[in-house]
Amino acid sequence: MEEIRKYEDYYTRLRDKIRRASTKQGKNKTISELIFLAPDLFHLMVKLLFSHEVAVADKLKIAGALAYFMSPIDLLPEAFLGIAGYADDIVVAALVINSMLKKYANLTQDHWAGESEILTVVGKILEQAEQLVGKRIWAILNGRFRGE
Repeated sequence: MEEIRKYEDYYTRLRDKIRRASTKQGKNKTISELIFLAPDLFHLMVKLLFSHEVAVADKLKIAGALAYFMSPIDLLPEAFLGIAGYADDIVVAALVINSMLKKYANLTQDHWAGESEILTVVGKILEQAEQLVGKRIWAILNGRFRGE
């Protein structure tokens, strides 16, 4: 139960931080809208992690993505970049969720808290991934989280 509470606290802080910052930064509306999805992606991965229907191997991928999400040390650190630093986190989340959409279609849909369809959201993030994180970081993340 303590683990779930830790994730819920992180989710709440993340949602508040992005909401406050998104009103200040209006550089690129599409990128801001995608980054605003970070809490919903995080929430979905936590739900999948604690689901009894998800295989252990898939839970390991999810746990890795969640650890990356929560780590202050990553390719685009939030401490230096503000909400733009969540771009790599949402790309990692989209890669991991995308790898599970077919296998757990109903489960991902049931646990998705976002407004748009999860398939549409993941597709849009992956479509914009290179623009979100840059060519080099996209190559690293795409290779790492797709298992290349």
